[in-house]
Amino acid sequence: MKKLTLVIGSGPSGVSAAHALLNAGRRVALIDAGFRLDPERQRRLEVMRTSEKHEWSQAHNRWMKEGMEGGVAGVPLKLTFGSDFPYRVARKYIPIMLRGVDTAPSMALGGLSNVWGAAILPHRDVDIEDWPISSVDLESHYAAVSCFMATAGTKDRLASLFPFNNNVCSEPLMLSRQAEGFLADLERNHTTLEANGLYFGRSRLAVRSRSSDRETGCVYCGLCMYGCPIGAIFNSASALRSLLQYSNFSYINDLVVERVEERGEEVVILAKSIEDGRAVSLTGDRVYLAAGSLSTTRILLRSMEAYETPLYMHDSQYFIFPFLRYQGAGNVTKEALHTLSQAFIEIIDPKISPSTIHLQVYGYNDILERTAKSMLGPLRNLFKAPLMGMLSRMMIFQGYLHSRQSNRIRVELRRADNGAEPRLHLDATGAASVKEPINAVLKKLRRSRPYLRGVPLGALLRIAKPGRGFHSGGAFPMRSAPLGFESDTLGRPVGYNRVHAVDSTVLPTIPATTITFTAMANAHRIASAANEA
Repeated sequence: MKKLTLVIGSGPSGVSAAHALLNAGRRVALIDAGFRLDPERQRRLEVMRTSEKHEWSQAHNRWMKEGMEGGVAGVPLKLTFGSDFPYRVARKYIPIMLRGVDTAPSMALGGLSNVWGAAILPHRDVDIEDWPISSVDLESHYAAVSCFMATAGTKDRLASLFPFNNNVCSEPLMLSRQAEGFLADLERNHTTLEANGLYFGRSRLAVRSRSSDRETGCVYCGLCMYGCPIGAIFNSASALRSLLQYSNFSYINDLVVERVEERGEEVVILAKSIEDGRAVSLTGDRVYLAAGSLSTTRILLRSMEAYETPLYMHDSQYFIFPFLRYQGAGNVTKEALHTLSQAFIEIIDPKISPSTIHLQVYGYNDILERTAKSMLGPLRNLFKAPLMGMLSRMMIFQGYLHSRQSNRIRVELRRADNGAEPRLHLDATGAASVKEPINAVLKKLRRSRPYLRGVPLGALLRIAKPGRGFHSGGAFPMRSAPLGFESDTLGRPVGYNRVHAVDSTVLPTIPATTITFTAMANAHRIASAANEA
């Protein structure tokens, strides 16, 4: 019988590594905590998935939106289907102390793909010039990922910066009326905008845009921010289900991995059962760690017994602000639409940053409306007409900086008293002044308002704490010649031959242009070299 190869984690990087290993002929077991949506909410979700959109009632929609009410401080941590299940169990098994940092690990089936925004872009070489690999090394693996992850996009002006190459891409999602008008204005002024370092195009999204005999495509129900009722947004839990069709693949859940140990030609996983707390060990010829940047870092530090040893994670600074269009788009509250990012804007301006700055443009979603009404309180009816007019003109820009211009996160695993679980301590370093490049972005957009046909509302800018955008990693960065707490180009930390970290834990820096697509491609690249390592 073939030797068993172990993958830890069912998030995007885990299923990507498993795909590559299975295609290489390996026998694979994927180990996971695998926490799932609450049974009652799952039952309600199945009712929606087996009925048509026009049959969904207000009651159906209401339970999905629970816990996502915004206020003056903004919207709280993103839930899915009204549940915090992506984060809930992790709080117990991965205790964390946060200082100036806002993030959370996941032990759910599918990991953080349960709550992500589905935006995907490859990285430009200029943004990964300090990596020991290049975009050429990742190109075929982006394409491989696109074969099992539905992607919606089109070759437009962004293709000059982010070529499609061999990536499989279905037709793009329909634009909202707001986005159509916005992109039309930008297209009329593209020469001036590009001369000023503003490149734009439709968003590229990991979403199934068309229905098939087996699966339903996007139905434009406007519920994207709460969870996709029909599963059109890519979730690695769905990809995992497809892996179960392989005879040489198995899925083992209910386990929290604590340590990994190399013993000659084998690797032993030491884990704990969530159900009854018993110790469990599993043996394989190699282990691929894809538990998420926080969990993978914790497993490695605990395996090395590197307690009270500070490391540093990189983070792509997240910020958000409203953008007010000069012209409205009619009654946006009644439009059938998706509420994921409608467009991307890439800022390439060496006066602001040597790296690409990434902006995701969102149109109307009812969180905006509910937040505004909450802030108006008893005056909401008085301002109903002006509010609707404002919403028809309001777009939201969500921005990211390269980690070179963002604050790092200091991470340290500390022993606990009384036999309790070791605790991860995360502290913001505060070394980078993120306000300067972000304010420069706003200034640049204000100067371009005649061509953008709108203006950013800088007074409503929100700069998140490090980690809040969930674009973090790099505690064990890949190097050509690794030292200390670094990894080689196959994600193997110094001192290991058969343990590979394959998620964002090994990314040397975090470019602004989304993280999941490249993390998946890099995991696929590392796992594809299984027979050569």
